Amino acid sequence: MKNAITRTALRQTIRRMVKPVLSPSVSIRLQRRWVAMMTQVNVMASRVSIENDVITGLPVEILSLKRVEGLGDTLISLADQGLHTLGLGKQRKAAAHPLVAKQCDNRAVIYLHGGAYCIGNARSYRGLTSRLARDSGAEVFVPDYRLAPEFVFPAAQDDVIKLYRWLMDQGYRADAITFAGDSAGAGLALSSCQRLIREGLPLPSGLILLSPWVDLSLQNAKYLDDSTDVLLSWGWIGRCARFYRGKRSATNPDISPLFGKFEGLPPVCIQAGTDEILLPEIEDLVERMRAAKQEVSFRVFENMWHVFQMHAGLLDEADVAVAELVSFLQRTAPTPGRNA
Repeated sequence: MKNAITRTALRQTIRRMVKPVLSPSVSIRLQRRWVAMMTQVNVMASRVSIENDVITGLPVEILSLKRVEGLGDTLISLADQGLHTLGLGKQRKAAAHPLVAKQCDNRAVIYLHGGAYCIGNARSYRGLTSRLARDSGAEVFVPDYRLAPEFVFPAAQDDVIKLYRWLMDQGYRADAITFAGDSAGAGLALSSCQRLIREGLPLPSGLILLSPWVDLSLQNAKYLDDSTDVLLSWGWIGRCARFYRGKRSATNPDISPLFGKFEGLPPVCIQAGTDEILLPEIEDLVERMRAAKQEVSFRVFENMWHVFQMHAGLLDEADVAVAELVSFLQRTAPTPGRNA
């Protein structure tokens, strides 16, 4: 009963207070501020430390397991997030130099946030990323990659490749690094991995794609009514797609990885919800991957909306989804060793 009430409350809050702001008629600047504020409801996991640094010129939030016992996922976490939002928290100021690599052996996850390539930030995803860090033991690197319309493609993809190269330069093995992301971030993770294959670079151990947005040509817009989606509208993501791709074609595989090649990718884990307009293109993606003999696990959660995993710690379905992601991560990157 408690979860049903929470699920209904979250659904109505998103539909009434977030979706109307994600509109072509609202400025990107206001959307960024509003969504950053609304996501403060998500509860950060206990026993996770956060560092903020600048790596290759890119602001990156790094979450890792903190060996402290007796702390729960309480309202203290919410209060702490609120203080950070107001600039009053104990979060360390981002350094003006690259982070010095830690000496312990570990896995790493590069998590790419969603937001249609135009909004979103690392802090908004702590409900999810903190649980990935705590439950997997991996260090989770969440870059604030460059956003459109200020920076068009390939700025965001370049940022991802630079961070990945940096991690390997610090001694992290490619087979101990996982790419993960949601929505546009999931599309960015996939397209970046396809680029690594073309450039002959070592591949990460796996790909985690949550409600991936992989077709910026919006081929399904003429068939699907967006009123059933509690968050997304075709008008909003279409506008953001134009901002992101600039003068390039929407069917360019680097822009829309649905039209790219899938041979040679690492194992892929994909999750989606039944109540999102992107589900048909996600199902198309899975079919294309399987046709290419790609290893892919795929689960659709009933009555769930776009990137419901953000509400881990509040929503039972989100907790189940994150547990599956952790299992995938540990299976595909079983050895957290680093090069000597």
